[in-house]
Parts: sequence; structure tokens; C-alpha cells
Amino acid sequence: MNWLLPLVPGGADQRNAPIVIMTDLNHAAELAWRTRLRYVGAPYHRGGVAIADTIALFHAETPDIAEAVVRDRGFSYLVLCPDSFAAGGPFARRLLADDLPDWLEAVPPPLGHEPGAAKLFRVR
Repeated sequence: MNWLLPLVPGGADQRNAPIVIMTDLNHAAELAWRTRLRYVGAPYHRGGVAIADTIALFHAETPDIAEAVVRDRGFSYLVLCPDSFAAGGPFARRLLADDLPDWLEAVPPPLGHEPGAAKLFRVR
């Protein structure tokens, strides 16, 4: 997850850090440990609403439904892990196929990062 820091402005400052959502809830704890980024959705029993929002976003039937979740939560970035449970959702499949809505842009991985491991998208 350290590869995210140079790609996400403000990632070194917790108070102003952007909010990131992960498709794989299990990676959120690692994101919190290794970076100062804020995140939504982790596998904790008190995070039911955040887990539901994560699933709703990546399983959205249309980009408009996904955008409503993104704007409501104030997400700055989305991280899509192709092997995660949510990657099978309709919106996630569109992102994996590089079929992006106009409110998202792909952020290329840094040199040396395996491009298939995860995809990063910036919310416009």
C-alpha cells in the first residue's frame, strides 16, 4: 500500500488526507497502518454502514448510482482490487474494463508496481 502515498496528494497529513475507498475490505486495515490516508469500509462489526456503502458502490447497476455514494461519502479516490469480493459487481467490472464515467479518472501506477495488483481512480 505504500505505493499509494506518492500518488495521493495530502496522503502524508492525516488531517487533510483524502478519503479512499477500497474494494477489498480486508486491505483497509493495511491502508490505515501503512499510510495516513483515511478510508471507508473495513471488516469491523461496528462498520456496517461503511461496509454497505462499499458494496453499494461497486455493485451499483449504473454510474449515477455509484456517483451518488461517492459524493455522499466525500470519496477522493477509489482503489479497485481485481481479486476482491466487490470486483464482481457491475460498476467494478466496468472500471476493470477501463469503461470510466466522466467523474472518474485513472491514476497510473508508479514504476515498479505490478499494474494488475490494484487500480487507483481519482474522483473529479
